[in-house]
Amino acid sequence: MTKKVKVKKSHDQTQNEGKTEDHSKEHSHQHKKEHNHEDKAVTEDNNSHKSHKKVKKEESSSLFLIVSAALVLAIVGVAFFISQQTPDTPDTPVPDQPTPGKEGIAASVNGVDITVAELNKQYATIPEQYKTVITKEAMLEKIINEQLLLGEAASSGITVSDEDATAEFERLIAQAGMTTEEFEQSLALEGTDYEDVYATFRNNMIIDKYINVSLKMEVTEQEITDYFAENKDQYIQANASHILLNTSEDALEVIALLDQGEPFYDLAVEYSTGPSSVRGGALGVFGKGVMVKEFEDAVFSQEVGLYSKTPVKTDFGYHIILVHEIKDDIEDFRDVIVNTIRAKKYQTEFEQMLIQFRDNADIQIYLQTDPSDLSAVKSCVADFGLTGEEMIFLHSTTCPHCVKMQPIVDTLVGEGRNIKKVEASSEDAQMVPTCLSTIVTSGAVPQFICLKDGKVLVGERRETELRNFCI
Repeated sequence: MTKKVKVKKSHDQTQNEGKTEDHSKEHSHQHKKEHNHEDKAVTEDNNSHKSHKKVKKEESSSLFLIVSAALVLAIVGVAFFISQQTPDTPDTPVPDQPTPGKEGIAASVNGVDITVAELNKQYATIPEQYKTVITKEAMLEKIINEQLLLGEAASSGITVSDEDATAEFERLIAQAGMTTEEFEQSLALEGTDYEDVYATFRNNMIIDKYINVSLKMEVTEQEITDYFAENKDQYIQANASHILLNTSEDALEVIALLDQGEPFYDLAVEYSTGPSSVRGGALGVFGKGVMVKEFEDAVFSQEVGLYSKTPVKTDFGYHIILVHEIKDDIEDFRDVIVNTIRAKKYQTEFEQMLIQFRDNADIQIYLQTDPSDLSAVKSCVADFGLTGEEMIFLHSTTCPHCVKMQPIVDTLVGEGRNIKKVEASSEDAQMVPTCLSTIVTSGAVPQFICLKDGKVLVGERRETELRNFCI
């Protein structure tokens, strides 16, 4: 065996050493770039388990919330457009013209009117690229939900002082790299008023505070244990180094040198043909599913602190592996698991809370769907074999809320209701972006779409509500 000769490596070797079976064209000039990528891919990805949610929350509540005028995401800390609920349909059809005495009113919540002017003002602040998925009706739903939550917060004595809201608002502006004056100017260029954005921000803080007080998500030890047992492969990690050789004979010679006490690091630098050789073969920390199967199986079955006595063959050559550490104990990931379970509970509990508030509220919708929109919708869905009189049940086989709705929908179909089931991954689902973009609130599931009047219900619904919908 001779000492390695420094040669340029193919794109496969450089980018994917021990990580993928893909073989592509030569891109030797990318060696340094992909070498750095190798370092980062196995370390930053795992560190992000703990920091991802915190970073995302700060980004969404500062840059995204402020720069986009705090109006695209309606409730800070709540995935609103995922858990959005739509109001009950009135027992009597909405007339073609606005209800007498309600001209200029989009909706009312417990007797408090939401004006069309207020709705239009908020909708105008949404960046154009989001209006393809966030309709004016969706914005109205946001305002209704916001009013319900603010009302519940007020009833519970929960508020946020002007001083606290101003301090937090200015802190986030500074965090976005702007002065208050610069922020005001940027809003003015977008035709948005600073005071309106601040008022929305303060309301969001009140809602966020109310939700955090109301939804205390306790996580039991049994839940942590069960979750880790079911998802262990997503969490366990290894820290390893390797020496990559071209032939089995070369690998066996290096193993012999290791047996004689030669340092692994030095031999990796001297003989390994992989890009990690400059780091003594260090691959850093990685989880399952990152490396090719043969390499992964060897790493996670090998004893910590020992190097492999038999070369591990992959498409890249022959590896001698040294495992520094295996993290597979639940205590290594407890905080991450607790936060994951809590987040899932949070979403479920929030959805149920919002449904309860809406069930107990007097909500009237006066906003009309443009008749010309419905005419175009009915013409378009004819290409999908529909008459324009159906209720569409948009669902997914992987959505637990959809699964709960299936028996109710089946019952209504059995009673003769004209319901078209559309699975979200099917070809028929193309009618949603093709034909229904003017009336649907988003691509969320489950979703019930009434083609004859343009009404939409999103989320899990009661049977009595669906019986009175689209009739």
